[in-house]
Amino acid sequence: MDLVKKLSKEELRNFKLYLRRVYANNENNRLTKLANAYRLIKYKDDKEILEQVFPEINKNAFYKLKNKLKQEVSKSLLVLYYGRDDINTILNQLLLARISITKSDFNSAHKILADATKKANEIEVYDILICIYNELIQLSQHNTSINVNEILKAKFNILNKYREIDMINDKLAKFTYQLRQINRHNNDVSILQQLKIIEIEIEQNVHLKNSTTLKLQLQVVVHNILLQQQDYEAIVNYLKTKINDFTKTNIFNKGNFKHKITMQVWVINALLSLSKFELAIEEASRLEKDLLQDKKLYYSTFFWTIVQSKTIAYYYLNEPQKAIQLLEETVTNLKNDDNSLYKYPVQFNLAVVYFSTQNYKKGHTYLNYINDKETELNNNKDFLINSKVLDVLFYYELNDLEFGIYKLNQLKEKHKYLLNKPDLELVKQFISILKNFLVKPYISKIMYQKCLDFINKYPSTGTKRGINYAFWLEAKLKKVDYYKYILLNNINNDV
Repeated sequence: MDLVKKLSKEELRNFKLYLRRVYANNENNRLTKLANAYRLIKYKDDKEILEQVFPEINKNAFYKLKNKLKQEVSKSLLVLYYGRDDINTILNQLLLARISITKSDFNSAHKILADATKKANEIEVYDILICIYNELIQLSQHNTSINVNEILKAKFNILNKYREIDMINDKLAKFTYQLRQINRHNNDVSILQQLKIIEIEIEQNVHLKNSTTLKLQLQVVVHNILLQQQDYEAIVNYLKTKINDFTKTNIFNKGNFKHKITMQVWVINALLSLSKFELAIEEASRLEKDLLQDKKLYYSTFFWTIVQSKTIAYYYLNEPQKAIQLLEETVTNLKNDDNSLYKYPVQFNLAVVYFSTQNYKKGHTYLNYINDKETELNNNKDFLINSKVLDVLFYYELNDLEFGIYKLNQLKEKHKYLLNKPDLELVKQFISILKNFLVKPYISKIMYQKCLDFINKYPSTGTKRGINYAFWLEAKLKKVDYYKYILLNNINNDV
């Protein structure tokens, strides 16, 4: 059950506390037991869980328990996130108002809806605001203090405004789609002209001019244009200016706080692409500080961005020990979270940094922590394949050539289907070359040419594989240290 598997450490703890409050009987234990079973990878499916964990109950009782678990997890999440987000707060107010109406407590319902109306107007969630106005219109039949004419007028104005914003949204969606069809090296002037027309249309419309929603959406479109053109310097300058402007004019609020975080992430990524690693570390620290606010609502979502960006920066600043310290601290922090999405990427990154610094034995131990079955279940096939290739590289560098050949053959046999996929052609070709390195202790002329062909076909650009295969081959051909060669050429390899 994905809902249970994806629970963070905080969400799981809250769920168990919730169960203790609600259930004082054996049902608490049964639900906790089932939740733990779903979070363990050793059970392949419901059938195995039923047979091995709940042999005392029948199939119907098991599926009733499963549905109950889903229901209680959902309730616990609603309780946990009740007031953490402005939109959630408004939706909860709408729900409370409906409950008050069913209890014939019309005065309380009116007060709740009035508060929700004010908040919805502030953060421009007009679709929800229309629902609130509809509730107020229905409520007016029971509460004579509600001025129906004012509500109808307000609803009419919001519908018009919502319709205008919706039309702009449609244009922006079409614009973004067209942008994605353009080749990144092709500067299509007509697309930029269309954006200018949309901006002028917004500026000339009194309803749209001060719309927070449209300002944020336009910012996304401009970022996408600059990204398409790979103008990372402009991305940094533009986004930092917009973050400052939006902060000063109070554009950011609880409802769109995630948008600010996303803008900060884009700045960090652009700085890394520019090899401005010290600035990237500063921005990552600023992002971490912001994420720790508001009850750490988005911390679990973006904490890996902080760890990954700082790791990359330290790596290319020739400060691998700082990268190792950060990653090992992260391993410690994730130790009690068996279901973290990031535990294996952390182990992989540690293996890569240790490999780069020639501490092969230490690095190899971290790679051994990666669970094949769990990685496959999470559909992270590319990560799995590249971790297996790194495993073979460790054996090669440790001069355990015989076992390296065994592991390479095992990789080719076990993952034959994946290696035949077009997007893994690069890996497949590298494996072929790597086998020659393992079998023959010297580089023949034919082998030398094969390496050059691979390097020319897959140049040493940024990659998500951890080890840059082309760079590793270049270092071997030139008989130089792999990590020093990377630093000399300063290629962002995205460890």
